[in-house]
Amino acid sequence: MQLYFEPQLRRDTTFFTLDANTSRHLVQVLRMEAGSTIGLTNGKGLSALAGIVDADKRHCRVEVRSFTMHEKPEVTLTVAVSFTKNRSRNEWMLEKLTEIGVSRIVPLVTRRTEKEKFNFERIEAILVAAMLQSQQYFLPAISEPVELRKIETDGYAQKFVAHCEADMDRQYLHKACQGNKDTLVFIGPEGDFTPEEIRYLEGKDVTAVSLGNRRLRTETAAIYAATIFNAMNDA
Repeated sequence: MQLYFEPQLRRDTTFFTLDANTSRHLVQVLRMEAGSTIGLTNGKGLSALAGIVDADKRHCRVEVRSFTMHEKPEVTLTVAVSFTKNRSRNEWMLEKLTEIGVSRIVPLVTRRTEKEKFNFERIEAILVAAMLQSQQYFLPAISEPVELRKIETDGYAQKFVAHCEADMDRQYLHKACQGNKDTLVFIGPEGDFTPEEIRYLEGKDVTAVSLGNRRLRTETAAIYAATIFNAMNDA
């Protein structure tokens, strides 16, 4: 069943008029008619089954038939990652992190971050599309870019910084990461974190880790770290 994003969906909703883009997709592209059933979610755990009552290509109207409130994941993963100068790679990373089920994404500004224009509206659209494609009901939170030293690190049961400085102590992430713990992981820019930044994070009780013997791109490293977290919690 097709799932659509409607941020205004609430438990007291009975009839709902879909936005123009969703209406056009349903009526013109998918050729849905009155009586067809679709799924809706507000991205905050609430989903609904709804039937089309007026198949208008600009203002499609639906009647909500039932609601489901989905439970939040028991553990959360926040990925603080330095975006690259390549927009398409950043967008691919955001898409995959959402599909994997990351709870929060923080665009990280470090000394070596190459600043890229931050289009929040476009980024949110990518997150929404990935959430719907992967049939999830919670939209990852995403913040404006934050400088490394301004990120709040309290409140996490485990915290990691992945870096490639071979002469600094590191553990392998797949050995250091434990299941059932809210986690924060830092992923650096293409030029890696500076030694000073690594030491700063270690001073905040952030554990330095390695992602293996291969040097990974920033976006690959973020996805790899998120996959390890999932493996620890899905077992």
